[in-house]
Amino acid sequence: MAGQNSRRASSPGSLLTGIVLGSGAAWLLDARSGRRRRMQLRDCAVHATHAARRAADRTSRDIGNRARGTLAAGRGMFKSGSAPDEVIAQRVRAQLGRVVSHPDAIEAHCIDGEVTLSGPVLRDEVSALLSRVRGVRGVRAVVDQLEVHEEAGKIPDLQPRNRRTTGPRSELLQERWSPATRLAFGSVGAALTAYGLIRRSWATPLAVAGAGMFMRACCNTSFRKSLGIDREQRGIEIQKTTFIQAPVEQVYSFWARPENLAQIMTHIKEVRNANGTYRWTVAGPGGVSVSWNSVITEQVPNQVIAWQSEPGSAIRNRGCVRFESANGGTRVHLRMFYNPVGGMLSHSLASFLGVDPKHVLDEDMVRMKSLFEKGTTTAHHHKVTREQLSA
Repeated sequence: MAGQNSRRASSPGSLLTGIVLGSGAAWLLDARSGRRRRMQLRDCAVHATHAARRAADRTSRDIGNRARGTLAAGRGMFKSGSAPDEVIAQRVRAQLGRVVSHPDAIEAHCIDGEVTLSGPVLRDEVSALLSRVRGVRGVRAVVDQLEVHEEAGKIPDLQPRNRRTTGPRSELLQERWSPATRLAFGSVGAALTAYGLIRRSWATPLAVAGAGMFMRACCNTSFRKSLGIDREQRGIEIQKTTFIQAPVEQVYSFWARPENLAQIMTHIKEVRNANGTYRWTVAGPGGVSVSWNSVITEQVPNQVIAWQSEPGSAIRNRGCVRFESANGGTRVHLRMFYNPVGGMLSHSLASFLGVDPKHVLDEDMVRMKSLFEKGTTTAHHHKVTREQLSA
């Protein structure tokens, strides 16, 4: 009876496993598209392997550099603080940007270990500045010749800047982390997630916290950007420059009708023009179609075309393509920003597998180059000629 109950209990799981395996086999062995899918999986695996190797190389170098830096700092603590005056002055200048908002306004000179500070500075920064300079290795004394001001007023050197540095920020508070920090927090996050899932019940919060740490380390950006809910973010930038041996008038004419792009760009399923508003339909994650509307914001014949998606679009994007006559052909400069569905989390995974828009765009631009220079290309499993697009 126990054996029968065990078989009954496991049958739903076995059935589900069989369905998944059968569906996967059918997807890979399909007579029409199976070969292409297998090649895509192979390419993704190869790209993921190369990406993992590059990440491991960067991480190992970062860890090595940090270890050598820590060792050098430790040795320095036990060495004499004496050093050439110019070296001490450089150490002081390197610290200015950490404690004052206008480090370029301050002059630092050193003679026999005695550092003289001069130049305008805000009153609320003086104390931190002097304390920081006194702590620099090799400094024996500090001569204060600073011009202290309550506020910037009309002093040119103290006018507002784009940012104000009030002190060193912990790396964990920065948006971008170093490879070593990502490795450490990603490993801890993965361990907490695994432990929480195994223990279930009271350890569930650990799994949630661990998953958050792991995601933060993988995406290397803030949680809001990772999840795609930061409405203020600039988006992911893509730039591409391609030279096409064809007159600028022909290349511009092709881009001036966005409907043409759907014929040679494999990720674009359809582009429809409705009174100047273009309805884009592209292949999204997992083959799911994603659509949005965009409008042309700037158009100069044979020079530039710029566009922007309408508010509320599923994929917010904007960009421009510039055309430049060069050496009897056309140099095409493409620059665009987009906010992917699922945020940086989905973008990081796609980049790791080599199926992100940057790699897709590289292939599409090769097709476009072939279309103009050879008169034909292959897209969407069929041949496309320049005459077909002209018609």
